[in-house]
Amino acid sequence: MKKQRHPLVLLLILLVALSANAQMRNIPPITGKPQIYSPDLLDWKTDFEPKYPDLTEPTSNRIYDLHMQINNCNAFDLILSTSGNYHMALTEFWYDYFLPKHQVKNWFFSTSPPIGYEQTKHQALSFSNVALLCKPHLAVGPKSVMDNLKKAGFMEGEPIPLFTNRGNVLLVKKGNPKNIRSIWDLGKPDITLATSNPFTEPGSFGNYAQSIYHIALHDKGVNAAEKLFQSLFGKGTQKWVTGKRIHHREVPHLIYKNQADASMVFYHLARYFVKSFPNEFEIVPIGGTIAQPAPLKGNKIGKLFIVRIKTPLTNQQRSLREAFVKAIQNRKLDPYLLKHHIDPAK
Repeated sequence: MKKQRHPLVLLLILLVALSANAQMRNIPPITGKPQIYSPDLLDWKTDFEPKYPDLTEPTSNRIYDLHMQINNCNAFDLILSTSGNYHMALTEFWYDYFLPKHQVKNWFFSTSPPIGYEQTKHQALSFSNVALLCKPHLAVGPKSVMDNLKKAGFMEGEPIPLFTNRGNVLLVKKGNPKNIRSIWDLGKPDITLATSNPFTEPGSFGNYAQSIYHIALHDKGVNAAEKLFQSLFGKGTQKWVTGKRIHHREVPHLIYKNQADASMVFYHLARYFVKSFPNEFEIVPIGGTIAQPAPLKGNKIGKLFIVRIKTPLTNQQRSLREAFVKAIQNRKLDPYLLKHHIDPAK
């Protein structure tokens, strides 16, 4: 005789299956076009057509009166191309620990959206009138960047996990004048949402868009989630604004200049924005509290990796690259990450 399952067991199995299905559900297609805001500044002619990738960005990265091109890449002891969302931790580690310990003389690193693949492929990076025609020695980025580097044969060795973030929160103007308390308030007619640009920063935009959809899906189901999502990102939307290139500079500017009412951003970025400009911004948690975030179901947790790039190196460059990797593996970066509300990889 076939043994029957207890109804509570069947209910539990059903709930688990529904939860798994919600986690796997793809977000609806993005059919809307954001309004792309750029400050009303004079657009000076540059010395050359932008190299690719180019990090000129109108709210902060404009270098018109320094004219430079560097082709001798052996002049640099270390070159790092990294996702920029943890730049506050990286720069402290770099100046407080790594440079003094290893006496690095000539170096550069970029803290933009992850461009390790493009920078390696084109052996170039430009800002206005500055061109750095070098491959990076190391690259930091999410799994998608690691996959592209590996597929192209640009990777030396395997990626090393660097950190995970603590999910996303909403950033609003100080005093929260529109009384935004949850993702559902983003659907109100008078609320404009700022995000990273979906074309120039698909990684972070995908994280934010998926989080909005899946948080809504877990909370109120498919119909409500799709209605909210379409109001923000659907055809004809007037509720969505982006910058052009680097959202960890542009999104605060959009809110500061009253071009947007709220933005979904990584928790540690929001903490940095509020610390930098305490009279301009505040945080609305999406699960937990500001001090102790507990991301709601569907709130996507981001993870970054570091990898060596396959490129000819001098003995000095190879030695310093290995010293940097060893410092990561020996947990020397960890205190700086934790200080800025980021969890080191286990």
